[in-house]
Amino acid sequence: MPGGAERAISRHVRLRVEMLQKALLVALMVCAISRAQVTTTRCNESELAADAKPAADLAYLSRDRSTLSSACLIKAIRNVGENRYTSAIPVLAKYLDLRMPQPFAPYNPLTQPPTGGLYPAAGPC
Repeated sequence: MPGGAERAISRHVRLRVEMLQKALLVALMVCAISRAQVTTTRCNESELAADAKPAADLAYLSRDRSTLSSACLIKAIRNVGENRYTSAIPVLAKYLDLRMPQPFAPYNPLTQPPTGGLYPAAGPC
């Protein structure tokens, strides 16, 4: 009987290790996603001009996302959308997962779009 108990303990330990590995993988994925861009509250003029044209916004959005500030990303996405710049559609599709940084106002279904304004690339123009 000792062999059966050892196997049960060994199986339990193996399952525990597998569960911890999965938890670590999920934690690493969350860290990678949360570092997708630099979180800022104001868009620096040197990064994206205040009066940028939609073509300049598109060029900005086409750069490496991990180096871009969240405020400038949101500004560029909104400007491209407001100007109905259809050339930006493929690039905007890559930003559908971009979420507004916290703090953010609570969702109000009467005044906000279905995404609650949390996802600028998916919001109305």
